Amino acid sequence: MEHSSAKENPMEPIVLALASNERYFPGLYCAVASALRYLDRTREVNLRVLDGGISQTSRDTFSKLIDRVRGVVRLEFITVNPSVFGKATLGPGRSHMTYCRLLLPHLLDVPRLIYLDCDVLVLRDLAQLFDLELAPGKVLAAARDSETLSLADDSPTIADAINLPREGAYFNCGVTLMNLDALREQHFFQRSIEFLNSWSGKYRFWDQSAINFLLHGQIDELPEYWNRASWRFDAQRNNDLDCVLHYTTSAPWLGGTPGPAQVLFERFAADAGLPVNRRSPPFRTSARQSVWRNALAPLRALAFPIAWLWYRLIRKPDKSAAYGKVARYWLDYVYNTPSRRRLHRQRSREISTMKFDLGTSPLASFSAILAHQAALFSMDPVVLAMASNERYFPGLYCTVASALNHLDAAREVHLKVLDGGMSQQSRDALSRLIDRAGGSVRLEFVAVDPSMFRGANLKPGQSPIAYCRILLPRLLDVPRLIYLDSDVLVFRDLAELYDFKLPLDKAIAAVRDSQTLSLADDSREIAHAMKLPAEGAYFNSGVMLMNLDELRRQHFAQRSVEFLRSWGGKSRFRDQPPINFLLHGLIDELPEHWNRASWRFDAQQNNDLGCLLHYTSSAPWLVETAGPAQVLFERFAAEVGLPVNRRSPPFRKSMRRRSWRSAVAPLRAFAFPIASLWYRLIGKPDKSAAYGKVARYWLDYVYNTQSRRRLHRQRSREISTMKFDLRTSRLA
Repeated sequence: MEHSSAKENPMEPIVLALASNERYFPGLYCAVASALRYLDRTREVNLRVLDGGISQTSRDTFSKLIDRVRGVVRLEFITVNPSVFGKATLGPGRSHMTYCRLLLPHLLDVPRLIYLDCDVLVLRDLAQLFDLELAPGKVLAAARDSETLSLADDSPTIADAINLPREGAYFNCGVTLMNLDALREQHFFQRSIEFLNSWSGKYRFWDQSAINFLLHGQIDELPEYWNRASWRFDAQRNNDLDCVLHYTTSAPWLGGTPGPAQVLFERFAADAGLPVNRRSPPFRTSARQSVWRNALAPLRALAFPIAWLWYRLIRKPDKSAAYGKVARYWLDYVYNTPSRRRLHRQRSREISTMKFDLGTSPLASFSAILAHQAALFSMDPVVLAMASNERYFPGLYCTVASALNHLDAAREVHLKVLDGGMSQQSRDALSRLIDRAGGSVRLEFVAVDPSMFRGANLKPGQSPIAYCRILLPRLLDVPRLIYLDSDVLVFRDLAELYDFKLPLDKAIAAVRDSQTLSLADDSREIAHAMKLPAEGAYFNSGVMLMNLDELRRQHFAQRSVEFLRSWGGKSRFRDQPPINFLLHGLIDELPEHWNRASWRFDAQQNNDLGCLLHYTSSAPWLVETAGPAQVLFERFAAEVGLPVNRRSPPFRKSMRRRSWRSAVAPLRAFAFPIASLWYRLIGKPDKSAAYGKVARYWLDYVYNTQSRRRLHRQRSREISTMKFDLRTSRLA
């Protein structure tokens, strides 16, 4: 993916365009209020509203909002007549209003603008988006669609007819940076009319279909945070608001979908002065529909997998795939209901206490906080700590190489390696790597004796080296450091994390675990014995910012050793239980990009590398897990001079296991849902939930096999061309 750069004249007025009628006015009001709230207050804003039937009362209310929020905003209402799209397929609300964004090159005499749908909340500064320079050959920028993954998912008929690849990228147009000059040169408006009239009834997504098919290959890809679907926000583990939140499934002022995103919209609307009317007929209708949806969910979770299997047996792959997608959704919906409700209640309580002052921004983004605090800490050496033995040395080598590659070259680095049995040859190789990377790096190997962890939860063949991180307060006389697992690739500047000041009541900062969601998911018995909430947050310890002074005051190392000896056989994991149980309430939550699980990277639609990539399921130098994350590790390892040996016995064994796994996947996808439903019927909820989790995984694995493979091949080809220069970062 080509990355856009900042424009040469960043102080030109920001042009925003939205389209609305009276039905969508509450959305327009909140979208604009949120956008202006987070915009750089020194920038002039030209706001253009395509008016498809807004009442005078609503116009006046809107004008008062702008006067109240900020200074230099030029507002213009532009009356539009969507009847020009009369032959096109009717859009939401059985109107053609959604097509009006296609009129922008025809109606507005400006070179470029940002278009926003009326069902978004803007929770970051749009000036950063407006100031991006589009890549050569691109006429607009947008984020990939979160549900429609390819052109074929919209219309394979149209893709074939106009000779476009079915697997071609598909973009959501709710947030778009548009080069109107280039679109006018291409006569885009006229071509859109012809497209919509010619293919009426053949496309699924109205104006979005025209944009994706007519501009295929000319759309620059934006990071997902510029257009985050509300269902993805609901699936988050936290209330990180640094995004543009797009209500893609329903209008939240008319009913919405229960969850944190709905609560957030209602909270913002109330603070902005236009509260949602929950007693309106549309809202009440939506509440009744939600009740029926929950009541019928178990029946749907049983019926759709059977339909999927039936069509698969009679060899109707299209119908099988369609039913499979629906079955996967309903199984996930049913199995996750209790944990989802607990998490949603917790997040909704947090959101209900938020305040949105339209004059100031109390909810500064995480990146803004880091920038502010960097001035206080910018001269401190960055202290990094890792632990490894000889088996994990290839991972350590690549983790260090990637971390130094992206660290600010002006910062001094103190690298502490807890040595659990590395050879002298490996030590020398790491020293040469650091000399090659350049900069001021002090390397120290710290010998550790892992024998003190005898009696801990170790499986046959496992090393106690993973426990050594809990000894850091005892071994290292430094006030704070960043700890990294040896199976991490670092693709952002760790100085940003190191310079973040932990709150006074926190000892560690870490990311929520992507699979173990609560203390009970590790050990309900330990949580009960220690009188901790079973639904308490659970964190992954692969990347941590640690306040060692505070941990020493807590006698954390000694208490951890005692914990492991007492509870070693009761917990599922190794060092993570003492960190999560002993420090419950003392861990500050980091954004997910500081510790992204490799399976989540594989699930991405693109190769956005602005994260710390953590190989949580297997060591990629020992085990092959087919996917972009594996290809990325092998590519990086080859570039830094320690290529993965794909002919090693462990690697070959893993390849045979993967083949067997794929062969038995359909059987597992059929058996586990039945087992889960059986245990549910006989009143064993714990076993039902356990089988349900496994069933959901295997159904997803089988249903998505073809599309996943296509996407993985495309992404793997891109990764294979990447270059990693150890002196400069080509992957900004």
